[in-house]
This record gives sequence, C-alpha cells and structure tokens, in this order.
Amino acid sequence: MSSHRSLADTAPTEPSAGPHTSAEGARVVTPVYRFLLDRLTLSDAHRRELREKRGFTDDTIDALEFRSVDGFSHGVEMELRERFPVDDLVASGVLDRRSVAGGAETAETRLSGSLAGHGIVIPYFDDAGECITVRRHKHGLSKLRRPGEDEEDEEAMERAGRNPVELYVPRLDVRDRDTLYVAEGEFKAVANAQMGFWTIAVPGVSSFAGKHFARLVDWLKDHGVERVRMVFDTEDKATPGLSGYKEDVFRRYDTQFYAWRMAWQLDRAGLHAEIATLPLEWDPERRKVDVDGAVGGGKRRSEFADVYDAALSPREYLRHAPGVTDEARVILALKIGAKLLEREDDTKPGYAVSVGNGVMRVTREKQKRGAGKEATEQWEDKWTQVAAASVWLAGLGEVVEAASGQYVEVAYTYPRDGKPILRKLLVERDAIANRAKLIDLSASGFPVNSGTAGHCVSYLSELEARIAPMLPTRRYTERNGWHAVDGVDQYVIGRKTLTAKRSQPGNRAQLRTGEHGDLHVLADAMRPAGNVDRWRELALEARDASNHGRLMLSASFAAPLVHLLNVRSPILHLYGQTRSGKTALLRLAASVWANPQLYLVTHNATPTSLEGRAQFLCDMLFCLDELQLQRNPQLRETLIYMFAQGTGRTRAKAGGGLRDTARWRGLCISTGEEQITSDTDPGGQASRALELRVPMGMPLVDEDLADRLYRLTDWGHAGMAFLNELIRADRDDLRKRHGDLDRELRDKLPDMSG
Repeated sequence: MSSHRSLADTAPTEPSAGPHTSAEGARVVTPVYRFLLDRLTLSDAHRRELREKRGFTDDTIDALEFRSVDGFSHGVEMELRERFPVDDLVASGVLDRRSVAGGAETAETRLSGSLAGHGIVIPYFDDAGECITVRRHKHGLSKLRRPGEDEEDEEAMERAGRNPVELYVPRLDVRDRDTLYVAEGEFKAVANAQMGFWTIAVPGVSSFAGKHFARLVDWLKDHGVERVRMVFDTEDKATPGLSGYKEDVFRRYDTQFYAWRMAWQLDRAGLHAEIATLPLEWDPERRKVDVDGAVGGGKRRSEFADVYDAALSPREYLRHAPGVTDEARVILALKIGAKLLEREDDTKPGYAVSVGNGVMRVTREKQKRGAGKEATEQWEDKWTQVAAASVWLAGLGEVVEAASGQYVEVAYTYPRDGKPILRKLLVERDAIANRAKLIDLSASGFPVNSGTAGHCVSYLSELEARIAPMLPTRRYTERNGWHAVDGVDQYVIGRKTLTAKRSQPGNRAQLRTGEHGDLHVLADAMRPAGNVDRWRELALEARDASNHGRLMLSASFAAPLVHLLNVRSPILHLYGQTRSGKTALLRLAASVWANPQLYLVTHNATPTSLEGRAQFLCDMLFCLDELQLQRNPQLRETLIYMFAQGTGRTRAKAGGGLRDTARWRGLCISTGEEQITSDTDPGGQASRALELRVPMGMPLVDEDLADRLYRLTDWGHAGMAFLNELIRADRDDLRKRHGDLDRELRDKLPDMSG
C-alpha cells in the first residue's frame, strides 16, 4: 500500500504541542508545569516582540502566562529534580532520557530540547485552568523525536506516555461563541481571540485533518460547537524571490488543501464548516498574511469580520475563494480529487493518485494460496494502473453562444528532465467519456494508451461525479466582441474580457482558440505593446496629414459601435494605384486594436478562412489589404455575401450534416486596385459601402510618414482605453446621439442614400 500512497495522505511535518494528557497524566504533570511557570519569567525583549510583532496587549500576555527560556537556568533544573520524581519530569516532557545507538533509552536524563533552547514558552491550559503542557514557540515535532523514532511511529510514542499533539485554547474572555475559529499556531489563535473571536489552535493542520481528527471532533462536540471557520496563513509561494517560494508547484498549496480537507471532514461529521482566506493585499511586499502579523500591523476587528463573513463552504471553495489563483485551482483540484476518491476502508475499492506513481485503482479480491488440501483463500488488494502519470479534472466549461456546448479542463503531468511538468487541455466533455477520443489526446502528451484508456474513462467518470459540483464553470466563446453572460454585458478582446460590473472570473467569457493555429496567434496579437504616447503622436501626425487617415482612424474606433447602435455592418474601401499610402494608413487603423503585422488579411486569403476570421473578429475592425478581386472572383463573391447577409454561406460537414454558419458584425476597411461593388450586387451592398478612389499621382501620405507607419511598434492601447469607456457608457444615450448626428447629416446631404 505504501508504494501507492495517495496525494491525499501526504502531510508535512507538524509542530508539537507537548503530551496529550489523560486525567491520571494531568495529576502527575500539572504540578510540574505550575512550578516551572512560577520559576520562569518573560523577558522585556520577548514582551516587546509580542506587543509589536503580534499585536498582543499586556493584559493578554499576562493572562496567558507566556515565559522566556534563554538558556535554561541550571538552578531551576536542579530545583525541579529535587522536588519531583524523575519519571514525572520525563512524563511532563521537562526531561528526556538519553538514548544510545539504535534508539534504546538509558536511565540517564537531560533537559528536553523544548526548554534547552531560546525563545518564548507557551503554556497550554485545560478547561479548569490547569497547565497541562508547555511548548517553546517554533519547536516542532521533528525536534522532539528521539533517535530511532520516525514520523509514523505513533504507537511507540503513546506507549512511552507521550503524544506530542495537543489543541491550544487561549484563556481569554470571549463572549460571542456562535462560531469557533480554528487557526494553525498558538499566536494566531491568541490574536484572533484578543479581537473577540472564539478561537482554538491546532499545532499542525495536517495532523488534525488526519490522524488526530477524531480528537478534534470530540472536543468540538464536548464544547457544543456547531459552526467552525478555518483561518490559516495566506502566502504567495509561487513567485520567485519571495521568502516562501517553493520551486515544486505541487507543494505550494498544502495549507489551502488541508484547510479544505479539515472543513470537508467536519462537514461530514455533522458540523457547519467554512474556510476564510486572509487577503494578500494586506501585505503586498512580503505577500504573506497571518492573523497575528496583521493585528500587529494595525488591522482592525471590522476588517477581519468582513473577511470572515465572506468565508466559503468546502463545496464553494474552488469556485470562489479569492486566494485561489488559476494555478492554485488546478493543484488543489488534484489533491481534492485524490481525497474524494481515496479508499475509505479496506473493504471498498478506491483510487490512489500521486505525482510519482500516477493513478492506481485498488480493489479487494479473494486469492488462492497453496494447493490441494493446503489451499486457502485470502482477501488481498489488487492494484490496476489507470494512468502512468497524474490525471485529473480541474474545471468545467460552457459555450456562451449555445446551450449544449460543454467542456472539461483536463490536467495531467508529464516528465521533463526527470521532473513532473503540469499541463492542461480544454476538451469537449465527450472526449473523457470515450476510449478512442481519450487515446487521441495522447498526441498532446496525455498519459494514456490503448491498454489503460478504458480504466481511465471509468476513473474520470467517477471523479467527475464527485468533484464536478465543486469545480468552477468557465464561460467560453469562439469569437471576440460583445457578449451577455448572466445578464452582464461584456466585451472580449483577445485574452482580456471587459465588463462594467464586477463579476466572478468564472462568469466572464473567455476566448477559446486552441493551443495552436492562426487564431491563437491573432488573439495573442491583441495584447497592448509599446508606448501609448508614442503611438498617439504618430496617429495625430497621420490624422492631420491626410483626411483619408482621419476617416480610417474614425472607422476603426467605430467598429464596436455597430452592435450597440443596431446598424448594418458597413465597409470602407480605398482603391487605386499601388504605393499610394493606403496600406500604411490601414496599418495605423489596425494598430488601434492589435499588432497590424498579424491583424491585416492580405490578398492570398481563401473564402473559407475569410469567413472564419470575420466571425472571430466579430464587433471588431476587419482589415483586408490589397485585394486582388479580378484574380479571385470567388473572394469577391464571399465578401459581397458576407457583408450583405452578416453571415457566411451554409456548408456541409465531411461526415454529414451542416456546419455552424459563420456570423459576423462590425466594420471593414479594405484596400485594393479596383472597386469592390457593382450595380448587380444583391442585398443593397452599395448602400453600406463607402468607396474612395485614390487619384493617380496623389499619395495619401508622404514617403517618410508611410515608412514610419509601416514600422510602428506600438499598438493596442487606444482600443483598450476606448472600450473601457464604451463598456460603461449609457446605451440609450449613445443611440440618441447617433440619431441626432444621423439627422444632422441627412439635413446637410439630402441626396444621401442608405
């Protein structure tokens, strides 16, 4: 079993809180601790540290009887030895018996490591106010362990009368006891209790979510607790250079996982459990926030109350927790999924998921041992490989434009130079339910083959049933432009989604382009680059130098207005001789939104690619450069149809049925050598096309400006700024202003058609 240990079972070494004392043990050790506390004092330096760093008041410090050990007094040790039997001092943890090679104890004793060092001693008190143990701050279990003992040897420690894990309950007067807070570490619990929140501390969250969980539940029920909130440290462990940085991505979120695990287990035990996340914004430099540090830094009770009121249940945590980044969500989904599917007892099947061993299924089967009359049947574990590396579900997805489109985000690991690397794939939901489609994913490194694919389908089906209610559902779209998601208007531009209202990330439409291909590159090209002031200077120069430049810039900004104003998609076409500056100005118009080198469509486009690109750039500027319509009459026909109808042509699928028809709205600027329309075009195409001929020998801009427009390296800033204002604009006001301008223009140009 140990070779298939699950991620859900792994735990960091937890600190120690001294022996767990029975009633008989308390009778023996309590006098020892009382005598010890009476002989020790708290140094001025430690008192100052508790006040300034932890935010404790003198009343709190005195009530909890903190003490200092800075090289334990030999005189105090001698007094203890004279006053109490050695066995009592060993039972209390004040003395340790020396060990020889192999771990065997001798009769010789020495001062325990917890008291022999330097630091603040924390007394633990029971409900009657009696001291039941002491622990030096930051002195953990690994430092108390004796030679020959390992992390799993709990029984040996109990036989020796030592259980190094205990709950810490601050003796402070807290009257509001509707909710109990659980912190990791004594000073966190003290700071929280000092603010009036009823709090206990577990010395190690992994221990009380695991092997000592039953003790925690017993304590909670004995004290009438019904509602529990986890509040543990928040720390950025993903940013290199920070003190808490962990290179191993799979170890960065252990605290969050154990907080979730404890809350989930408490829920199953009949309590109402939630998880509170302290905001990293409270310490933007260190990117580490804990309760006592925040109190010491001046945070008020009301600020904590706001955070605690936003606490989430285990089912909500992955969907809404503010501290759960995209990377954290994926790693936590791995650990949570492993916990949900782990074997609950030896009689039931289950899964073991680990980064090192992949996914294994375990069942209990009868096996024959021996032969003939000597044969016996024994129940034994049978392990079956599901995947050679970790595989799990990290998220769900829906298509914004259709009610039926469903996606799942599948995460997995693959080896690179001997290290597991994290990867994700967004696939249609039926891909994980179909053996053949799952095998197809192996081309992307997915760790499955023909022999394991069937087992993997079953595993993913069971995992989906358990974890799907906890996973966030992202909204995906295959086009840019305007969307309405859950009643919130949004504008998608490349990798960014703009909205006037605050919304959860999962409620924002995200562009889905796949991992490769032209549209993936085009979406990346919409990221702003360069310097906005430098772009503005060049744009102003081109605007002032050419009326055509002014018109093309205006048309570029007008593209997102087409939908808001409910007007037909127009086209602006400049035609005439080559080397007249048309393309240079078109590149400037494209730079409002993206890298013009990648944004423009050139003369070698096919009708099908043109339709797909137009749909992708819905509600955006569509740029066509140097159209060769005489050489490609089919391209002209596609353009005429697309702009007249707002859709592409209906086409059949290779396997039968019809493809989804490409739909488009927006504004197109094109250039070429001849007109784009004719008198025979259908659908009133001429009424929505503004065609301007560039006269022979009259370039639109001079050669120097044209050259600088060709070489511009600044783009995307102006369009993003415009959209940020447009998304918040009053649409009724926009339509009114448009109507007023339209009437004014018609009055000035009574013969204007369309």
